Amino acid sequence: KHWKWRMHGAGGEFARQAAAAPSLPDLILTTDMLDVASLKGLLPAAWRNVPVIQYFHENQLTFPWNEGDAEKVRGLHHT
Repeated sequence: KHWKWRMHGAGGEFARQAAAAPSLPDLILTTDMLDVASLKGLLPAAWRNVPVIQYFHENQLTFPWNEGDAEKVRGLHHT
């Protein structure tokens, strides 16, 4: 429930946790359920050069369209 809000709000929470971390990581590994642009913008300055790898479980741009789907317009705002 409320997964879209959690997806957009997670960057702020992770940035808050990063500010409290005792050291920098070698990299940040995320999934497609995190808005990386928000995370990068909210990270403490020392963290902004840490590389980010984002794993995409499935890509909605190439995902086959179901002709029987009630939603006829593909929403690309979550891709």
